[in-house]
Amino acid sequence: MSEFLAEIVGVFVVLVVRLMTENALAVGLAVAAMLYALKNISGAYLNPITATTKFILNEKTGWQTIGYIAAHVIGGMLAYGFFIINRDKINYI
Repeated sequence: MSEFLAEIVGVFVVLVVRLMTENALAVGLAVAAMLYALKNISGAYLNPITATTKFILNEKTGWQTIGYIAAHVIGGMLAYGFFIINRDKINYI
């Protein structure tokens, strides 16, 4: 359960940074920070295709893969909701 929550948080952070800034360096740093923070908890997949590849290579079960993909979708939806609520407050530089 904690691995799926970690994936939700990781996807949320990366997508919020991507949606709230136009700075590629900030996005890259967010990805690097999430990979470093989550690698020991969930593997830091942050992408459904990575989870699918682990399933194809028989490193994850089908149910784990579905959990990872669901976590990615939930994290993305939460990030987009956060962006919609706060988009008026964005001040692009």
